[in-house]
Amino acid sequence: MTRGRFCSSWAAVAAIAYTAVAGYGAVYQHPEIFPAFNWSLFSFPPRVYEDWSVQLIEVNGRRLDRPEWIERSEQFAAYDIGQAKQLRKWGQLLAAGDADAAQRQRRLFENLFKGKQQVRYRLVNRKALPLKRWRTGEFESLTVVGEFTWRAEGA
Repeated sequence: MTRGRFCSSWAAVAAIAYTAVAGYGAVYQHPEIFPAFNWSLFSFPPRVYEDWSVQLIEVNGRRLDRPEWIERSEQFAAYDIGQAKQLRKWGQLLAAGDADAAQRQRRLFENLFKGKQQVRYRLVNRKALPLKRWRTGEFESLTVVGEFTWRAEGA
């Protein structure tokens, strides 16, 4: 057998094996097996995603005309991914029923309110379909977990 025929035979066997491994993952919905992939990167998006946010009701004694989401509030420009993670952790602890750990996590999150005299807010669990949320801004469900008030020391 010449070297050229051997290389083309080897390439054909490799292509068939690669297709078989990738097809196995696609048919049985297993994760991809490195280095084969099954061409389904965006085929199975999550149907509904869940996140946690804070809906601001009142800041420094001034009731907001409409409650606003903290991530869109100009008053809390310091809100970032770190606070979002703290908020998610707080919500998960509340959902799990771990009141002591949830209270500690709440205090960590409320450090964001330093510089304000008083903030009244709701902790909200939000569920949405990703494309619908992106297109319309609508949520599938909003569940208010609780309403809280933070006051500065001495206020």
